[in-house]
Amino acid sequence: MSSHSVPPTPEGSGGSRDQTMVWVTLVRVFPPDDIIIESLLRSQEIPYRIERNAISQIPLSVGPYAETVIKVPQEWETEALRLLEPVPEQAEGEPGTAPDN
Repeated sequence: MSSHSVPPTPEGSGGSRDQTMVWVTLVRVFPPDDIIIESLLRSQEIPYRIERNAISQIPLSVGPYAETVIKVPQEWETEALRLLEPVPEQAEGEPGTAPDN
Protein backbone atom coordinates (compact mmCIF):
# COMPACT_ATOMS: atom_id res chain seq x y z
CA MET A 1 0.00 0.00 0.00
CA SER A 2 1.24 3.49 -0.76
CA SER A 3 2.27 5.81 2.03
CA HIS A 4 0.82 8.99 0.53
CA SER A 5 -2.88 8.22 0.62
CA VAL A 6 -5.68 10.71 1.03
CA PRO A 7 -8.43 9.12 3.11
CA PRO A 8 -11.53 8.83 0.93
CA THR A 9 -15.02 9.78 1.96
CA PRO A 10 -18.30 9.04 0.17
CA GLU A 11 -18.72 11.08 -2.98
CA GLY A 12 -15.04 11.97 -3.02
CA SER A 13 -11.98 12.76 -1.04
CA GLY A 14 -12.00 16.22 0.44
CA GLY A 15 -9.18 18.41 1.59
CA SER A 16 -6.83 20.99 0.20
CA ARG A 17 -4.86 18.43 -1.86
CA ASP A 18 -7.91 18.14 -4.16
CA GLN A 19 -7.00 21.49 -5.72
CA THR A 20 -3.56 20.30 -6.88
CA MET A 21 -4.44 16.74 -8.00
CA VAL A 22 -5.10 15.81 -11.61
CA TRP A 23 -8.20 13.58 -11.61
CA VAL A 24 -8.73 10.98 -14.35
CA THR A 25 -11.78 8.89 -15.18
CA LEU A 26 -11.28 5.37 -13.90
CA VAL A 27 -14.60 3.91 -15.11
CA ARG A 28 -18.15 4.76 -16.15
CA VAL A 29 -20.56 2.28 -14.59
CA PHE A 30 -24.16 1.74 -13.54
CA PRO A 31 -25.51 0.61 -10.16
CA PRO A 32 -24.70 -1.61 -8.36
CA ASP A 33 -21.19 -1.69 -9.88
CA ASP A 34 -20.52 1.84 -8.58
CA ILE A 35 -21.02 0.72 -4.98
CA ILE A 36 -18.71 -2.27 -5.42
CA ILE A 37 -15.93 -0.20 -6.99
CA GLU A 38 -16.31 2.50 -4.35
CA SER A 39 -15.93 -0.15 -1.65
CA LEU A 40 -12.81 -1.58 -3.32
CA LEU A 41 -11.19 1.85 -3.57
CA ARG A 42 -12.08 2.73 0.01
CA SER A 43 -10.71 -0.58 1.31
CA GLN A 44 -7.34 0.15 -0.31
CA GLU A 45 -7.40 3.81 0.79
CA ILE A 46 -7.29 5.04 -2.80
CA PRO A 47 -8.75 8.55 -3.08
CA TYR A 48 -11.70 8.84 -5.45
CA ARG A 49 -14.51 11.07 -6.65
CA ILE A 50 -17.94 9.97 -7.74
CA GLU A 51 -19.96 11.98 -10.23
CA ARG A 52 -23.63 11.17 -10.68
CA ASN A 53 -26.23 12.81 -12.87
CA ALA A 54 -28.56 14.31 -10.33
CA ILE A 55 -31.97 15.32 -11.62
CA SER A 56 -33.99 16.84 -8.83
CA GLN A 57 -37.36 16.18 -10.51
CA ILE A 58 -36.69 12.44 -10.67
CA PRO A 59 -35.85 10.98 -7.25
CA LEU A 60 -34.61 7.69 -8.74
CA SER A 61 -31.93 7.42 -11.42
CA VAL A 62 -32.64 4.86 -14.13
CA GLY A 63 -31.29 4.04 -17.56
CA PRO A 64 -28.64 6.40 -18.92
CA TYR A 65 -29.34 8.84 -16.07
CA ALA A 66 -27.99 6.29 -13.57
CA GLU A 67 -24.48 6.38 -15.05
CA THR A 68 -21.77 7.00 -12.46
CA VAL A 69 -18.32 8.32 -13.28
CA ILE A 70 -15.61 7.30 -10.83
CA LYS A 71 -12.40 9.32 -10.88
CA VAL A 72 -9.08 8.88 -9.13
CA PRO A 73 -5.96 11.04 -8.96
CA GLN A 74 -3.70 10.36 -11.92
CA GLU A 75 -0.93 9.09 -9.62
CA TRP A 76 -3.30 6.37 -8.32
CA GLU A 77 -4.72 5.29 -11.69
CA THR A 78 -2.49 2.23 -12.21
CA GLU A 79 -3.13 0.90 -8.71
CA ALA A 80 -6.89 1.47 -9.04
CA LEU A 81 -7.04 -0.24 -12.45
CA ARG A 82 -5.18 -3.23 -11.00
CA LEU A 83 -7.98 -3.59 -8.42
CA LEU A 84 -10.55 -3.84 -11.20
CA GLU A 85 -8.77 -6.60 -13.13
CA PRO A 86 -10.74 -9.86 -13.18
CA VAL A 87 -9.50 -12.66 -10.95
CA PRO A 88 -8.29 -15.53 -13.15
CA GLU A 89 -10.20 -18.77 -12.72
CA GLN A 90 -8.22 -21.77 -11.56
CA ALA A 91 -8.12 -24.79 -13.83
CA GLU A 92 -9.55 -28.02 -12.51
CA GLY A 93 -7.07 -30.00 -10.45
CA GLU A 94 -4.91 -27.02 -9.48
CA PRO A 95 -4.17 -26.44 -5.79
CA GLY A 96 -7.01 -24.62 -4.07
CA THR A 97 -9.80 -26.13 -6.15
CA ALA A 98 -12.34 -28.56 -4.79
CA PRO A 99 -12.33 -32.06 -6.32
CA ASP A 100 -15.44 -33.25 -8.15
CA ASN A 101 -17.40 -35.97 -6.37
